Amino acid sequence: YIRISTSIQQTDRQRKELLDYAMRNDIVISEEDIYVDIISGFKEGETRPNYGILKRKVEDGVYQQILFSEFSRLDRKPSNLLKSIEYYQSKDVHLFFKKQNLWVRDKSDLSTSIMISVLAVMSQYEIELFVARGVDGKVSAIKNRGISQGGFTAYGYTTTEIEKKLVINEEEAEIVRIIFDLYANHRLGTRKISQKLFEMGYTSREGNAFK
Repeated sequence: YIRISTSIQQTDRQRKELLDYAMRNDIVISEEDIYVDIISGFKEGETRPNYGILKRKVEDGVYQQILFSEFSRLDRKPSNLLKSIEYYQSKDVHLFFKKQNLWVRDKSDLSTSIMISVLAVMSQYEIELFVARGVDGKVSAIKNRGISQGGFTAYGYTTTEIEKKLVINEEEAEIVRIIFDLYANHRLGTRKISQKLFEMGYTSREGNAFK
């Protein structure tokens, strides 16, 4: 099973490392046995269509083992991860996590259960640290060097073509000032501000009403 967070990311790395492992261990995997979801892993209650299909196949007894690149591909939250593992154990399905180099098989194996609990918490900590560092890095780049990060430029600004420096977009900046005035001095809410801007002929970059 492969899951990536956005359509920008590639599934190639996960696919290759899992197929390589399967080949070295005489595990036969056909193309129809590979399930891929492209969805953000940071949203609570996410829906994973192909993961749902995989679980239905497990219910039907089609699969006896599933390979993941790491814990977070099954679930990022430790409590949910442990519940998912217990579910597969109840179905006698063996799980392999490549990054942790860990097979999860027998529920009665206490040492493996303890290891999973510890590694799951560490895995989530790594994710949270990665996100925090990414946000801090972007903020630092903007504050210290005035550089746009992440492919998105805040409304009211634009970026220079070569250096990717943030510079004020005077046309948008005027709209930002109007929004501030409507909010701070006229006490309008977001819906009223959006309506007022539309009436004044102002739209978003996509040509839609502001939301």
